[in-house]
Amino acid sequence: MRTILFALSLAVMAVFSSCNSEDNHGYPEEVNFPKEGGTKTVKGDESFAFCSISDYDGNESVTAGVSDGEVFELSYEWLTIRSVSFSKELTIIAQPSESNKKRVLYINGNFAGNEEAEIKVVQQ
Repeated sequence: MRTILFALSLAVMAVFSSCNSEDNHGYPEEVNFPKEGGTKTVKGDESFAFCSISDYDGNESVTAGVSDGEVFELSYEWLTIRSVSFSKELTIIAQPSESNKKRVLYINGNFAGNEEAEIKVVQQ
């Protein structure tokens, strides 16, 4: 009986650990900007096939497929990202904030095989 329970617990752990990408594909999980805004460059292990910027409610700006080597720029509200398609590097630009309220947006990147990464961008 103990052997069966042990085997079952190992199987359950294997199923849940194999479906979880905890490393965010090398991209940071959070990028912070001061109220004055600014520009930061982040790097990951893989290039995005598609990406979007969204708010907490799911409103978003999505980029469609672009040709290899083509530069793309995507903006939503106070945030802009720039990259060369199929590059592993993103330039993130935050506009200055005119209030003292914390602002949060999310950059979502999709890779081949339905893999995803999410970068939370916070400005305070």
